[in-house]
Amino acid sequence: MIEFKQVSKSFGSLCVLDKVDLTFPTGEITVIMGRSGAGKSVILKHILGFLRPDSGSIYLDGQNTADFTGRQWQEARKRFGMLFQDSALFDSLNVWENVAFPLLEHTKKSREEIDVIVKEKLRLVGLHNIEQKMTSSLSGGMRKRVALARAIAMDPEFVLFDEPTSGLDPIVTHVIDDLILQTQKRTKCTYIVITHDITALFRIADRIIMVYDGKIIVNATKEEVRNTDNPLVQQFIKGDLEGPFDIYY
Repeated sequence: MIEFKQVSKSFGSLCVLDKVDLTFPTGEITVIMGRSGAGKSVILKHILGFLRPDSGSIYLDGQNTADFTGRQWQEARKRFGMLFQDSALFDSLNVWENVAFPLLEHTKKSREEIDVIVKEKLRLVGLHNIEQKMTSSLSGGMRKRVALARAIAMDPEFVLFDEPTSGLDPIVTHVIDDLILQTQKRTKCTYIVITHDITALFRIADRIIMVYDGKIIVNATKEEVRNTDNPLVQQFIKGDLEGPFDIYY
């Protein structure tokens, strides 16, 4: 389990997180929503230890991550998979090499063992017989699938997604959403997803968190979010121009 207790973070005079309390339930899909710059990616960076809170504490399975040494962080990060907004594939490597990369870097498995894992993870995301293709030749949707296969290659306990369907058309977006649901169901991982896609949000989430002005203004099931009378949440999910949000261009 991942817990934030009274976590605050500022960059200069800008307060991005203000005494945030959060719990990410084990084995569920939690979706974080909010406007650009609201602090969603900052939350992910705190989870991975790339940022440290100015105050408050973050716990991983009851351990305060502030006490982690560099070596402990190295070990802790092996428990996480990450799918980046732009997929972050190595275009100089083929599909097999991309998915195998964390296994080659962090395990002592033989090439034969890794080959079995790579093919199994690619099969899990609906890809077959593309191991030797260069990732630079793949479509956007296929790149996302390869990135997801790499993210789950080491059987992580947690997978973090930063805008997993950004730049994809609605049909491919639906495919990726279904893959997120299917892989989470099979792996039982804890998924934490950042997205601006409201349709995807209601499609995949077990729990929805909304960040606004440095605070968590909603932390609820998708049914509760859909029916909330909070005007900030309603304006955001409906995309209305009129409401309490400041409109800027």
